[in-house]
Amino acid sequence: MYYLYILSVLGLSATGLRLENESSTLLTKPDEIAIPSQEEMDAILAEIFEEVESAEKADFEFAWEEAENSTTNHTVDGSEITPEMVDQILAEIDKDDDIGLEVDWDWEEDGEQNDTACTFSTVATSLPEWLADLRNFDHSSCKDFGPRFGAWGKSACGSLPSIISDVLAESKEASGGKSGTKPLVSSRYVVKLMDEIEHNMLNKLLRELRGSRRLTLLAPTCRSLAFQVGSTTHYVQIAANLAMRGAQEELYSRIFDLKGNHLWKYRKADSKNDFVMKDVDFKATFPKGINISQVMLPGKHLSQDSYVGEEAADFFARTLYTDGKLLARLGLMDYSLLVHVTSVTGRSGLTALNTDKPTAYAVIRTGGEDELFLLSFGIIDLLMHESENRGFMNKLAFTMTLSECRVTELDPIPAFPYWIRFCRMFGMRMAYSNSKGTCTSCLHERRSQSYTYFPSAWALKHAQEHHSCNASRGR
Repeated sequence: MYYLYILSVLGLSATGLRLENESSTLLTKPDEIAIPSQEEMDAILAEIFEEVESAEKADFEFAWEEAENSTTNHTVDGSEITPEMVDQILAEIDKDDDIGLEVDWDWEEDGEQNDTACTFSTVATSLPEWLADLRNFDHSSCKDFGPRFGAWGKSACGSLPSIISDVLAESKEASGGKSGTKPLVSSRYVVKLMDEIEHNMLNKLLRELRGSRRLTLLAPTCRSLAFQVGSTTHYVQIAANLAMRGAQEELYSRIFDLKGNHLWKYRKADSKNDFVMKDVDFKATFPKGINISQVMLPGKHLSQDSYVGEEAADFFARTLYTDGKLLARLGLMDYSLLVHVTSVTGRSGLTALNTDKPTAYAVIRTGGEDELFLLSFGIIDLLMHESENRGFMNKLAFTMTLSECRVTELDPIPAFPYWIRFCRMFGMRMAYSNSKGTCTSCLHERRSQSYTYFPSAWALKHAQEHHSCNASRGR
């Protein structure tokens, strides 16, 4: 994942600042972990078998107090969510959820575009050389896909010449991987190679977004390029960088890559080698979650639109929910919510430096006092289809999880359950009527497992509706 290298490239780091929960208990840094040995992996698999067996026998209930008095039958029969069920379920639940998320302006250039990548022939052999070669080509017809992603994409994606100049002047190759093919990261853009499958999925996503006027938190793809080197075609994606500029001046700065499985014990960062934190680390750092108090978005005229108070958290949850539903319809999974959290001292002018991306304010307790923090966020890594089982662990996950979406499970899982678990991060506990007519869910969440990363009233309201299965039963 290309965002794993952002902190190292931009010089961001976390200091010794310790965050506290509301009861002022000091939090510690995540424990160091080692790469599991074969014996440890065997133990992991044994735990998975044990948990699946336990889930089939136990009667799990949803972990939220507001639904305790519900009379609906919430039993879990352990049956798998079949592909045939997905379209029907998606068509039935929350039919009107997109209402209120549309904007009232039009980008003319979006309607004139097709969805093909700009193709160039070159003898160069590396990603930086390919970008440099673009200066010698006529790229006036290359499509700007930023408008597909609304005002965020329009604001974040510059002209191709400006992107090339920015990336070549400022970016560094990420560590790891073969030289010449590593992602290039600048403060504004991330440039990475795609394989043909990812390229095809990007085309599919861009077609789906064509003409869309819905606000979105999907990380914008600015350009899709193809470089023909002999008989081989190399596909390149240029995307907006979500990390905040100026954060290196702050006392605290940390990036989290979140997928929703905060109880999967290997979903945590190696404190020696990883610059990006994960779900286990997020829960340890923010044991009561993060309450968002204001959301700022790029606006129509490249200004900022703002949502304040309860409306801010509700907008955050509602938009992520609808974005996830779109990805589920396309069969996409293994995406992440990337969140950059940094302190705000007023020294760096963070807000003014980052008007081209979604940001939010949140008050978090540190050192016994409430401190103001700034977040940037978006959904990244959008191009893996559920039919792709890459490598042993992917195949194992697909086979072993039985399409479940427990917060204790490893990645990846099929697209529909993956979306349900993704929504659980901001309070959604979705239930649905399965093929047997039973109101069920793949979360199987015990009270001891309950954790909401970003609480909101909107998510709670919709969780109650889904919990009763009224929406999925058509009542």
